[in-house]
Amino acid sequence: MGPEILSERRMSADIPRGTRSRHAQERSSAERTDSLNLMGGPRSSQWAETIHARCRAQLFEASLGESATASRCLRGGVDLLTRDFAANAEQRSPVADSAVSRPLACHPIEQHVASVDPRPDRASICRRSDKAMEDGPGQQDAIREVLAAIDLSAPPEAGVAKPLINLGLGDPSVFGNMPPAPESIAAIEESLKSGRALGYPESVGYPDARLAVANYFDEGPNGNWRITAGDVVMTHGASGALEMAISVLAEEGKNVLFPKPLFTAYETMSAVANCEIRYYDLLPEQNWEVDIPHLESLIDENTAFVMLNNPSNPCGSNWSAEHLRAIAAVMNRHQVVVISDEVYAGLAWSVTGPTPAAASEPRIEGKFNRGVFTPYASICGSAPCLVVGAISKRWLAPGHRLGWIVVHDPQGVLVNVRQGLGKWAFRVQGPTSIMQRALPAILANTKESFYLDTMAELERVGKALFERLSRIPGLKPYLPQGAMYLICRYEGLDFANDKEFVTALHKEERVFILPGACFRLDGFIRFVTTTPLPVLLDACERLEAFCTRHRKSVA
Repeated sequence: MGPEILSERRMSADIPRGTRSRHAQERSSAERTDSLNLMGGPRSSQWAETIHARCRAQLFEASLGESATASRCLRGGVDLLTRDFAANAEQRSPVADSAVSRPLACHPIEQHVASVDPRPDRASICRRSDKAMEDGPGQQDAIREVLAAIDLSAPPEAGVAKPLINLGLGDPSVFGNMPPAPESIAAIEESLKSGRALGYPESVGYPDARLAVANYFDEGPNGNWRITAGDVVMTHGASGALEMAISVLAEEGKNVLFPKPLFTAYETMSAVANCEIRYYDLLPEQNWEVDIPHLESLIDENTAFVMLNNPSNPCGSNWSAEHLRAIAAVMNRHQVVVISDEVYAGLAWSVTGPTPAAASEPRIEGKFNRGVFTPYASICGSAPCLVVGAISKRWLAPGHRLGWIVVHDPQGVLVNVRQGLGKWAFRVQGPTSIMQRALPAILANTKESFYLDTMAELERVGKALFERLSRIPGLKPYLPQGAMYLICRYEGLDFANDKEFVTALHKEERVFILPGACFRLDGFIRFVTTTPLPVLLDACERLEAFCTRHRKSVA
């Protein structure tokens, strides 16, 4: 079967009966939108050469086919299922609202697929599989690694009859006090009833879902971050987006730069690529900002990407636009791609340093609070980046597993990376159709008051928790400015490490908190601020009694 026949049959099979005309209209709308709202200047050949040298986006292609026939089928299927996403790297129309257009790229997807050796590299596959199964540091998620060393099965001490307070999980749905918006529930119900979610979605996502993400984050004709549906790929939550981005950019022999402390799933996702992990420091006394000289000292010609996470898990920090511009200047100097993990985008209520430039702009109904939170892509200029987002945190529904990657590439240098993302999406076949069909209504209909109420509650709880912890001898909390966490240093207690601290606290007071070791930061503990405040204050009472008992005696 030739690729043309495969494409034609696949297109027909993927569209539910009775909805093909509507599906075609959606695709047409997305493709029209894909030709608008582009920014960028002359293509930088130096940027392109550097990016292509740093990352080989087709590192996983060799395992996809076992014969010339399989290669031909793959070529047809990938060409169909990724053509919308690849359109931004193949052919773009001039900007309607700008005198400057993004230049046309010259690497159609057929070139990349046609060049793939159809014989699988079995040795490479086995090496990567073996690497994923190892249990050494970085191969297993650090949180599970640390928790495995903590004895949580031991019964409480005699006379301790207190109920367990579990403050370890960063899931806003755990206590039931922060439900999703009613508009989200209505959108999911409509998605189920409509019959439009019964068929296979395109592997990069339904056109209307991708268009909804683009419309939500696009800054408009006068903005710096211009997005079209062709810049978006839908994923299995933010974790799926991170794994996809990391897998496409990282490879053996390269190095990747992560913040420290960090969300340690980054390490696990990078382990199968067998790349070197380097850590740049965050400065606790400066709002957990990046130690920029340290970051820059770690970059070399083999750096595949730099990971940013703002607002931060576990720090609860929110960087200013000025600080983000300083980071972007480093990326431009060294021509390094950024993966910007912004799953907590918009969940920010204060910022250290000068007010972001966008604070004077009017609030946009239904969008994140631009005056406090600054997206990296809105200030990084021509430096390319992959922005990760999801409905899990801001929309309070992590179990729905719906995320996305937005490609910011004003100079058109991420041609291979776009193709790699499209082919990776073809492998994993995207998130559930039910949530994708619901997404446009969720983004369009959720009221601004829902976002403001969520932030107000997180700010209220974070400040109250900070104030209470500040009165406990031996603890030094850091006031949260965003996300869903408060991080706290402990000192002067009779524990060798934070694993001992957490184990003893669980046994003596029936309170469980994640130790800083879960985030590569010894001597700290992390609180979750989606917990109801009365529960947190109860935990603080127990924690104060615990710290009083374990204060080191002064000779």
